Amino acid sequence: MALCAVETDKMQGDVYLDDGDHYALAAKFSRDWQGHPDISYPEEWAAMDTQKLRDAAEEYKRWSAANEITPDVIVEPTALELGAAVRRLGLAGE
Repeated sequence: MALCAVETDKMQGDVYLDDGDHYALAAKFSRDWQGHPDISYPEEWAAMDTQKLRDAAEEYKRWSAANEITPDVIVEPTALELGAAVRRLGLAGE
């Protein structure tokens, strides 16, 4: 099951995606699923919600305030980070 690292506590065997991994997968899925506007996973999302210990949006607000990040700042991986994630996840050439 995919869970947010911010919203859960790490458990043995968990695998966490860094921002580059997450961005690369999101970009790939976005391209793969073009033309499918009604994509929904209610059962999976409900299961994920049962595991939440914290809310990512609230944690991000706290982190942003502590680090003086304003809402107009978008944090994206660099081209090098994205390229490394694409290679690490085996997404190149797909």
